[in-house]
This record gives sequence, C-alpha cells and structure tokens, in this order.
Amino acid sequence: MRIPGNPHALLRFVPIPTPVSALGIQSLLRTIYSMPIPTQRTLLETVSELLPSAGDVKVEWTTLGGLRTLVLTPPNAGAGAVYYLHGGAFCVMSPNAYQSFLTWLAQASGCRVYAPEYALAPENPFPAAYDDAVAGAYSILDRVPANQLVVAGDSAGGNLALSAARALTRSRHASLAGLVLISPWSEPAAPPAGEGDAMLTEKWLNECADAYLDGANPGDPRVSPIFGDLTGLPKTLIHAADDEILNPQAKETAQALRDAGVDVELVELSGFMHSGHIFSGVLRPAAQQTEALGAFIRSVLPQEG
Repeated sequence: MRIPGNPHALLRFVPIPTPVSALGIQSLLRTIYSMPIPTQRTLLETVSELLPSAGDVKVEWTTLGGLRTLVLTPPNAGAGAVYYLHGGAFCVMSPNAYQSFLTWLAQASGCRVYAPEYALAPENPFPAAYDDAVAGAYSILDRVPANQLVVAGDSAGGNLALSAARALTRSRHASLAGLVLISPWSEPAAPPAGEGDAMLTEKWLNECADAYLDGANPGDPRVSPIFGDLTGLPKTLIHAADDEILNPQAKETAQALRDAGVDVELVELSGFMHSGHIFSGVLRPAAQQTEALGAFIRSVLPQEG
C-alpha cells in the first residue's frame, strides 16, 4: 500500500551524497537479486511503493493494445504525451513499481505519460515483451498524433523504447516528436562492462538475459535494436551514469543512432546510478535529472497556440 501524500518527498531537496545513497541501495538490491524471480518481483514492488509520488498528478489505468496501462496526468496537461517502457531486465518491475518516478516525469514534462504492463520473462520470453511494447505503441497513435508523441524507457525498457520507435517509424511511417533512452540495454547478450554498480550486477543481468532470450538470436534487431535500421528516428536524448556497467551500451546506442543520421545527445552523468531517475521523489540528483528529461520532452513537442 502506498503511503498517502508525499511527506518524505522533501528529501529530494536534501543534498545527500550519492555514495551514501548508493551504498544503501546496493546492499538492498544485492540481497533481493539472490532470491527467486517471483520473490524479487514482490520485494521490489513493496520497496517501490515507499517512494513518494508527485501529489498533484492524477493516476489511473487504461488499456493500450490489449495491455493494462498506467496513465499519469499532470495539472494542465498539454496535447503531447510520453509512451514509457519500464526497466527491470525483462524479468521484474512494472508500471505500478515505476509510479513514483512517472508522476515526477509527468510533472516535469507537463504531459500525460502512458506506461504499459508488458509480459515478463521467464514465463514469457522473447518476443513477448517486444510484441507487447510495439502493440501498445501502435495503439497509442489512436490517441496521440505521432508528432506529439515521445517514446521513452530505461534499461530493458530503453531497449523496448528503441524497438517501439523503430516499429512506428518503419511500419507506420510515423514521424515521432522525440526519443528518450535512460541507460538502454540495447544488446542483452553482450557482456556487461565490469562486475557491477550500485543498481546492477553482472551475474543478475546475465541470468535475466538468458531468461529473456531463451535461445533467441542475439543479432535479431527485435532483440538488439541497434542492429536494425535506425534511420528516420526523431531527436534523441540518452542519459547514462558514467561508471555504470551499461555505460558502453549507451555509447554504442548513441553511435548507432548517429551513424543512421539521427540527432542524438548522450549525457554521461557523473556520480549517478543506473536508472537513478527512479529515485526522483527522494534523491536530489535524480530529481534534477528528471527535470532535465522534462525540459527535453517539452523542447521537442510542438508548441501550442
């Protein structure tokens, strides 16, 4: 059960040193990652519900492409929207677990955020998550014009966001407003760089990759979207911590997009964590970077009036 209101959201204005917050998060996650995936999901959902939400953002559920989808609406929401794919290594987390962060993103961007509940491995290996992400993306075009839509995601969700943007651009010939990728896990079969960071471990990532791929061809662009045709994608912002184990994949993603002629900005965040934006309700650096995402989203959406 979520705590009513957001009294401890005041922590987001306290300059807690990143090494202090990272140490506690790392210790907790290492313990959770040692457990079976169903237990991981339960514990991560429980912990996530402790993160405060932006109190003035409306939270409701709808359906997109047959998928249960969380909708976050800030006051005076504009016509634009964000289609957001959550992280969790294709095996854990959910839109509900991301509710706190997504309310802050909605507030920062000034537009509705749609987050679909896609199928998770190992029960539903590739291509289930890909198919769901694309189905939801197709469906949202019935509500939001392509030029008013920003596709976004972090980690495994960054992979799916890039895949969904590719699908919309290629099969629907849609000219999207923008693309936001946070620490994209664009090549799940590639060895992570290093043993781990505050949020991830090499062992856990490899286990989740095996569960998701389930023997699939790692060179399939639906698995690793950086191997597909990226031409025609919109202006893109990529955030990644400078010392996280998926930083090299963020750089490879940026280069693949540049090679395809896409206008892309890669921001490497010093003293940050993998997908640290999810702590926007409690950590000042996370709040600041989510504000930066919101500013980018506002900049690529058509101006009203």
